Amino acid sequence: MRILLTGYPGIGKTTICKEISQKLGDNVAGFYTEEVRQDGERVGFDIVSLGPDTRRAVLARINSNVKGPKVGKYVVHVDEFESIALPCLSSTTTGQYLVIDEIGKMECFSKKFSAAIRKVYAEYPGTVVATIPHSRGKPLPLVEEVLSQPNIEVITVTHENRDDLPEIIYRKIKN
Repeated sequence: MRILLTGYPGIGKTTICKEISQKLGDNVAGFYTEEVRQDGERVGFDIVSLGPDTRRAVLARINSNVKGPKVGKYVVHVDEFESIALPCLSSTTTGQYLVIDEIGKMECFSKKFSAAIRKVYAEYPGTVVATIPHSRGKPLPLVEEVLSQPNIEVITVTHENRDDLPEIIYRKIKN
């Protein structure tokens, strides 16, 4: 089973991924991204691994001394992102559920991540729940590739359905 969650920024895709992961317990691998705030202002994003040994690293920051690609005012810390994302995607075992939050513009600056996502969608036999950006403007090539895979179910997260989706998706996965 392959489920892709999409929706506008801030609609609750990450919250849904976290809730699904909690429901799945120890049989989940993957990661989520999380806003980092200082004094009420968003200053960046972290990547956080799922599973028994939670790890965290910088995905992007404003005013960063690291040289890297930029998305708006954020500098993407590709090496730090890869240090969490790549092991999460390659260490999955049969019977595990894989949660990927998100396959987005910042993450796609990593060629290794893009290759790992292609491999997951080509070879991983288990259930994958991932988030993708809402389609505005030019679509990301990697997202287009994922969307073209067989057996993909795209669910748009809205204010009306977001509270019910974790349970709905959990039941789909378990059936």
